[in-house]
Amino acid sequence: MSRWSKLFGSPTDAAHTIIDKGLFYDLSDQCDSCPKYNYERCVENFVTEPCLMDSEDAVLEWLEGEDS
Repeated sequence: MSRWSKLFGSPTDAAHTIIDKGLFYDLSDQCDSCPKYNYERCVENFVTEPCLMDSEDAVLEWLEGEDS
């Protein structure tokens, strides 16, 4: 099995890699370009609230989208 297949063999594998390695913010421009961005939750409560993009469903939804 190639490294590519192991890391990105399916959308689910890609989502797990993105979450496990903390890559979402390297792949997106900034937090305010995040599809789930909410100032109060993401900026004011970033220490106490988990990031909304730290879930498989959210990352899969993002992967299926297109850049505008």
